[in-house]
Amino acid sequence: MDSNDIKKYLKSKDEEEKLFALNDIMSQSLSEFIPDIIDLIENDESQIVRETAVDVLKNIDISSYYDNISKMFESPDAYVRNAAIEIFGAKGEEVVPYLTSIMDHKNKEVRKLILDSLVATGSEYAYPALEAALNDPAPNVKITAVEYIGALQYTKGKEKIMEILLQADEPMLQIACLETLSIIGDKEVLNQILNYFDVEKGNIENFYKPFIFKMIGYYGDCCYLEILLKYLNYKNLSFIKEILSALNKLMARCKIKSLEKEVISFLKKIVTSDSNDIETKIETITILSLIDFDGKEELFESLCDSNETELLSIVFDTYFKINKDKAINILNKKIKVSTGEVKEALINIKEELIGE
Repeated sequence: MDSNDIKKYLKSKDEEEKLFALNDIMSQSLSEFIPDIIDLIENDESQIVRETAVDVLKNIDISSYYDNISKMFESPDAYVRNAAIEIFGAKGEEVVPYLTSIMDHKNKEVRKLILDSLVATGSEYAYPALEAALNDPAPNVKITAVEYIGALQYTKGKEKIMEILLQADEPMLQIACLETLSIIGDKEVLNQILNYFDVEKGNIENFYKPFIFKMIGYYGDCCYLEILLKYLNYKNLSFIKEILSALNKLMARCKIKSLEKEVISFLKKIVTSDSNDIETKIETITILSLIDFDGKEELFESLCDSNETELLSIVFDTYFKINKDKAINILNKKIKVSTGEVKEALINIKEELIGE
């Protein structure tokens, strides 16, 4: 197909003719038709034509048309904006210099989309642009940069994000900073955050709690146990998963083998309550499996009666360590009377524990 035919087919009302032309453009890498392809992405009524047009631009040389494609960022159509991100992202490292050169675009929404495109390239050369975006005056751009730095685990942005957190007055920006610092932070960062939010005095706002608990779990040591236990109560049931997860990590890392009776009593109630979901119970059982306390054998023996397959593995594993013979006896009896998924799970547990 020659250029005139391609041009005619691209303007055709027939979907198949447009697709035929697009495939020809891609197979011959005909960059001169890029403006026409962009027009299809922006205006064609056929979704498959639009998607094919995007694929074409992802697979041919677009270097002479970067400006044309970047104008797609300004489209009122979300599909077109996302298509631009996809196209630039497919080009990898080669488009990073261009994208960073337009980072000062006057439109804050476009600046955000440029960040999305830079990250989509997968190039490490995009990281400095993310750092630069931490100084953007628009909160949504700054939030995007913060979130990407966390997702990419780019630790060089840590100090600046800590600075933003301490100076920000927008809760969403603070939450983004906390979430990213929970990924790239350290004990020093944790200490600054605990002091800033006055965590030890219990004055922390609810929407910050999940992220702070998460950070204590990742970076805290034995001296942080008391802080977590202060929040392990009925007032904080909305955050019980985050607290238990943090407690689990901290106790395992610090090899904590004991807890106060009141705490153990609270944990037992969580395990035995029908109102708590499986994930919460698993976190709690894991904690109880790590420590020694009066009545541990009786508790885990009673938990063996459960038919929740997700719980049975850790329950029998712990009870096996407490009373091997009794655990095997209960397991064998339970296998005989169980059916379906429960029986299959019990057989697998038996094989893991005793190799049968």
